[in-house]
Amino acid sequence: MLRLLIILVIASTITACGSTQSDAYKTDRKPQDRDTNNGAEGMRQYSKDQATIRNAELKQQCEEAKIAYLKAKKINDDDAAEKANDAVREYCLSGR
Repeated sequence: MLRLLIILVIASTITACGSTQSDAYKTDRKPQDRDTNNGAEGMRQYSKDQATIRNAELKQQCEEAKIAYLKAKKINDDDAAEKANDAVREYCLSGR
C-alpha cells in the first residue's frame, strides 16, 4: 500500500512539473515586445530577435540619412551633404 502511494505521488509530481513549464518565448508578441526567453530555443529566438531589431534600426537610420542627404543637396549645402553621405555609407551598407 505504501509502495502504491509513493508511486502515485511521484507520478503526480512528474506530471505536474511537465505541465507547468512555460513556452520558450512568447510567439504572439513582436520581437521588441518579448520579455522572457526560456531554455536553448528561447535563447536562439532571442538572438534572432536582436538581429531583427538591429536590422530595423539600421533601416530607419539609413532612410533618415538618405533624406538628410537629399535635403542637403537641394539647398546646396556641401558640408551637410558630405556628412549625410558618410551616414548613408555607414547605415545603408553596414548590413550587407
